[in-house]
Amino acid sequence: MMLAVLLAARRPPLPHWSGELLRWALHMHPWAMYDVMLLGILVALIKIAQLATVDPGVGLFAMGLLAVLLPAIAVTFDAREVWKRVEWKHGDDLAARHLPTRITGARPMSGAVVTGAQAGLVSCETCKLLTRPVHAEHAGHCPRCGATLEVRRVQSLQRTWALIIAAAICYVPPICCR
Repeated sequence: MMLAVLLAARRPPLPHWSGELLRWALHMHPWAMYDVMLLGILVALIKIAQLATVDPGVGLFAMGLLAVLLPAIAVTFDAREVWKRVEWKHGDDLAARHLPTRITGARPMSGAVVTGAQAGLVSCETCKLLTRPVHAEHAGHCPRCGATLEVRRVQSLQRTWALIIAAAICYVPPICCR
C-alpha cells in the first residue's frame, strides 16, 4: 500500500484513492511487526534444521533486509507531507466551503481564548485536518481522507481511568516487595 502511495506522490495532486490507502497503511502500521516475524522464522529454521536439511536461500536474506529497511522508512516517512498533496475526497469546492476561514467570536485584546470546539471545528484523527462539519449535531466524514469525524474521542475518560489504574497496579507491587 505504501509503495502505491509513494509512487502516486511523485506527481501531485495525489488521487483521492491514495488518501484511502494512506489511511489504511497508517492504521495497520502498529500491527506490522516484521522484526518479530523474522525472529519467528529464525526460531522455526533452527528447530526444523534438526529434522531436515534447511537451505534458507534468498527469501531469508530478503526478509532480513525488509526488517532493516521498514523501520528506516518509517522514521523518514512524513505522512503530513503526503496528506498535503492528497486530492480531497469530495472535491475542492465542496470541502473548501466547510473549511474555517477565520475563527470568529474571539477578542484578541481581551485575553479570551476560543477553543476549536467553541468555534465549531473538528479535527480528523487520521489526517489531522481541521474542518467545520456540515451538520452541527453529526460531524460526518473528513473531506480529505474520508474517515469518520468525531466531536470527542469515544470513551476518552474511561480509557484514561483504565490507563491510570493499570499504571497504579504495575507500580504498586515493586513497592510492596521491598
